Amino acid sequence: MALISGIIISLAIIFFVIIFINGLDQQSAIVDDKSNNWRDFELSTSSGENWSSKSITAQPTVINFWAPWCLPCRKEIPYLIDLQKRYRSKFQFIGIAIDQASAVYKFENEVGLNYLSLVDDTKGMALLKHYEPSTMLPVTLIFDRNRQPKYRFLGSFKPRELEQILINIIPVSYT
Repeated sequence: MALISGIIISLAIIFFVIIFINGLDQQSAIVDDKSNNWRDFELSTSSGENWSSKSITAQPTVINFWAPWCLPCRKEIPYLIDLQKRYRSKFQFIGIAIDQASAVYKFENEVGLNYLSLVDDTKGMALLKHYEPSTMLPVTLIFDRNRQPKYRFLGSFKPRELEQILINIIPVSYT
């Protein structure tokens, strides 16, 4: 009887651990995020060129903070690549990697990253702290064309939810 009780307790613990881990992996968006306003920034691309956020025209912007060593981040990148293909004329997609340029450049080449990728483990982390004090990764921010924060994903985003948010922002931004 003690053996069966031990097995049941062990299975229950495993079940709750799996539920907890999966729950952390898929977070919902924080809607109408007013936590911190847009902050202009300058960072380098993975190829070493300087880039400034002041170059963004009146276009909604998606910023994804990530790192090549972050497994949830790596899972999101293919979805962001796909969204960039489909919505590049309506949104500015920016990845900000919190890592060294060589590791980021290698990963970009592996996955065929097709959107603006910026790298700086120090300045990138400071910018991330402006928006999310916990500095957990990944973090995805969505700003309207007036650079007002609209949505924030802490942890992995749900692809359908992110796309629906983008679709909902398009009419508001282009009317």
